[in-house]
Amino acid sequence: MNNREHSLASDIDLLGKLHESSILKHSGEKAFTLLEDIKARSKEIRDHNNLNEARGLINRLNQLKINDLRMLIRGFGLYFDLLNLAEQQARVRSLRKKELASDGKPLPESTAAALSELATHGTPAHDIQKLL
Repeated sequence: MNNREHSLASDIDLLGKLHESSILKHSGEKAFTLLEDIKARSKEIRDHNNLNEARGLINRLNQLKINDLRMLIRGFGLYFDLLNLAEQQARVRSLRKKELASDGKPLPESTAAALSELATHGTPAHDIQKLL
């Protein structure tokens, strides 16, 4: 991999670090620690299917004040938005790489491939426009 190529994992790592610094800057150490604690507990439950840990997380969340819960919702919402952006960027990179390797031919299952196939079968352009 050269310097211009990026992986999904490196994007997630970068965006995760930016998210962490943003939480620290705008919400403080207490909010950051709470968010990281809930994130770690959630990963533990996901990875080990631990019922006792799940009950502990429920109890922990039930003890939180409404402002802390709002912060968690905003923090996790932003975190998942950033993950989605990283995945979208990975998809764009993948499609660009495939397009470069396709020698100018439309990618299978793309809009360009569908239009090319319609043209090959003699579908008039005005019929396609009516469908769009």
